[in-house]
Amino acid sequence: MKKETEIGILEFIEGKYGSDFLGKACIQLFSHNYEIRVRFDVSGKGPESLTDEMVKAAKACLEMFTGSTDELEMKIKEYYDRSVVPIIEDRNEYIEIDSIAQLAQMMIPKELYVTSFSAGLYFEYDWDDEKGFGIRLDRKGNIIKMGTGGVVY
Repeated sequence: MKKETEIGILEFIEGKYGSDFLGKACIQLFSHNYEIRVRFDVSGKGPESLTDEMVKAAKACLEMFTGSTDELEMKIKEYYDRSVVPIIEDRNEYIEIDSIAQLAQMMIPKELYVTSFSAGLYFEYDWDDEKGFGIRLDRKGNIIKMGTGGVVY
């Protein structure tokens, strides 16, 4: 089943772990363009549970990547310096990052995950390939929390 929305065509998929609507979107971050997956969690509720509010929340989150992303990039860099550096210094794996450009070489945005109450952007990154990095956003695209990939889901 496919559904036309404000952010493009979404396809309903029933999988091993639940059901989702999947689509794609392009974002700009770190002066690069990325195509990411957009996933709407409708597990256990069926295709009729994709609401206009969920699509609007995804649209608001995607809109934060259409203009300047300098503030978001600085927040990600601050998170790295504050939360990641102390952990990886202990493992002698510290990579000093002096610029956003260096950070961009280590992080790749992969998925916008949308539920009925919030959204999150998931990244793969070089400093911990098991956990990923995530940014939890409210329905208006404001940052609620940053952390490992788990904050997204």
